[in-house]
Amino acid sequence: MAGLIYDKILRYQVTVQCNGPLRIGNAVGSKEEVLIHPVDHKPFVQASSIAGALKNYYRSLPETNADALFGSAADEDESRVKISDGIFLDNEKFPLKLELRPHVKINRLTGSVDAAKVQGTNEKAGQKFNIEYIGTGSAFTFTFDVYEIAKNDLKTEVNKIFAGLRDGAVQFGGKKSSGAGNVSLTELKYKAFDLKNAGERKSWIDIEDREPDYEDYIARLPKDNVSSYLYRVVVSGKTEGSVQVKGIAVSDFGKNAPDSENIKNAKEEYIIPGSSFKGTVRSQMEKIAEYMGAQTVIEDTFGVSGKKNTDGRAGNIIFYDTIIGDKKVNEEMAIAHRIHIDKFTGGVFNKGLFSEKNAVGKVEFMIDIKDRNNPDATLGILLLAMRDMAIGMMSVGNGFSTGKGMIAVENISIEKGGDAAKAVLNFKDGKKIDDPGNLISSALSALKGGVSK
Repeated sequence: MAGLIYDKILRYQVTVQCNGPLRIGNAVGSKEEVLIHPVDHKPFVQASSIAGALKNYYRSLPETNADALFGSAADEDESRVKISDGIFLDNEKFPLKLELRPHVKINRLTGSVDAAKVQGTNEKAGQKFNIEYIGTGSAFTFTFDVYEIAKNDLKTEVNKIFAGLRDGAVQFGGKKSSGAGNVSLTELKYKAFDLKNAGERKSWIDIEDREPDYEDYIARLPKDNVSSYLYRVVVSGKTEGSVQVKGIAVSDFGKNAPDSENIKNAKEEYIIPGSSFKGTVRSQMEKIAEYMGAQTVIEDTFGVSGKKNTDGRAGNIIFYDTIIGDKKVNEEMAIAHRIHIDKFTGGVFNKGLFSEKNAVGKVEFMIDIKDRNNPDATLGILLLAMRDMAIGMMSVGNGFSTGKGMIAVENISIEKGGDAAKAVLNFKDGKKIDDPGNLISSALSALKGGVSK
């Protein structure tokens, strides 16, 4: 804090819980592992990552100056904020667990998975890879210190940041468009230190050895909810048969264990991962866009990778993990036995008998659309894809040829963030449409506007 003038320090002790998986870290070998602290040898969130997420959110708010609070790249000493690394808790309330999830790289030109090896070499092409996440339900804590001149009252500005964290408008880490990094504020403690007071100066100096009497602060945050989305689409229904999105490994071992089972999160809940559902929906949306000549809407929705002579930009859509049915019911699900048929001969492969454990039950897919990149057109093409799922033209997971992955959609609801407007497409009771705010018609009109002439 060299060169910074201040006479008051605001200390916030922050605890956030992961509502879904959290992706932090870099690629290590052929497996992307979570970031491990070099001293404690435990997962952690770097202070720079926390600061970046909070600064980006604050910058998105109207009438704010993020550089004045967080500093600028040109002069780090101007920052009036100091943030610690995020340390994960590991206790009965917040057990720390890791998840390993499989991913595949899709060739957008062919719609299929790329080759396992680079042609002419033994180098892996990276078409299939595993990514390690901090598990759902984990929590981490960090400190947020503000160095201010008392008359500036920076507390008002900081309250806006924590209100956004409370309302789910801030995401951490990577893989955000697949729902990773979605957190909720579970605890916020506050203490102000007036450095013009000798006793409070000593309390600040001794803070690492003697914890001060903090004030519970969540209730004092602004009451106005901060919407984390422009549109939220929720697709409710149930599996027509069974569903399976294959996980890395099964929970049981031995001769009675299935060869594969549906992926589960750190809470042992059977799920359709946000990344898997995103891939399925994107494929269907691309087909619709190709037919309509609306490929630019796909770029707006899913973003553009930064390549040579191309400016990369983020998309505007986020998919979340979906829990399948009741955990107990799925645990008791019978193991299904099948045989592997050679499509060329019509015979059974040698040792072609295999078994699998699927999942069944109610599902509720949640998809958020951010207020950027022509969101109305994104909503329009998304609704067409969800309609296709409702009428049986789209499945989730593997095993479509054997009847798995079909969803009996009951209704699709659309909610506009920060607005009372809501629309519902009911597929259960007479296929009714309730759209008093014209959300659906406006979205479809915007999609037509994105069609190439």
